[in-house]
Formats: sequence, C-alpha cells, structure tokens
Amino acid sequence: MCPSVPFMQRFASLVITARNMNKRFPVSQVIHNLLTLSTSHYSHVRAKAQDSLLRCLSHFSHSYLEILPRLEQLLKEDNDIKHEEFKGALYVILGKTVLVTKRALHV
Repeated sequence: MCPSVPFMQRFASLVITARNMNKRFPVSQVIHNLLTLSTSHYSHVRAKAQDSLLRCLSHFSHSYLEILPRLEQLLKEDNDIKHEEFKGALYVILGKTVLVTKRALHV
C-alpha cells in the first residue's frame, strides 16, 4: 500500500525541518521546551514529551545538565508548584532513563 500524497508532503517537510532544526533552535532550547511540556497539566502531552525528552537526553551526552536547575526548582517544597509539574519532574528523574545514576562530578 502506497502512502498518500499529503502524508509524503508532510513527511518531506518534517525531514527538511529536522535538517534545519539546529540552525533555528539550539538543542538546549529544544530540551527546555520538552521539559516544560513534560510537566504539562495534560497527561497525554506530558507522556509524549517525557518520552521525547528522555530520548533526546540519551542522544546528546551531558544534555541532562541543562535541565537540572529547573528540575531542582520543581522538586523544592513550594505551594506554587502544581501536582502535575512535580509528578512530571519525578518521572523525568526516575523514568526509563534514571538521571539519578548519571555521574557528573561538578553537579
């Protein structure tokens, strides 16, 4: 079965966008955006973003250092932090790729 023409056009635009991604968005900005989505109120968005974030963190070495300050903020005792943000931060740390076991001597 052959894919539809709109699908192929969309796929081609995604490939072109991915090739140009580094020119438009630095990796650190993408990681921060994924972390924000990983703590979203909506569970479906949160789950997809967490999966993408964990894949991104495993692909770029030491990229987890980018999100540690924000994770620390989310895990502090604060009445302003929402339950979903706290839960999302915990999953990012203890999810499929456990960040607690990463070794960085200066952290």
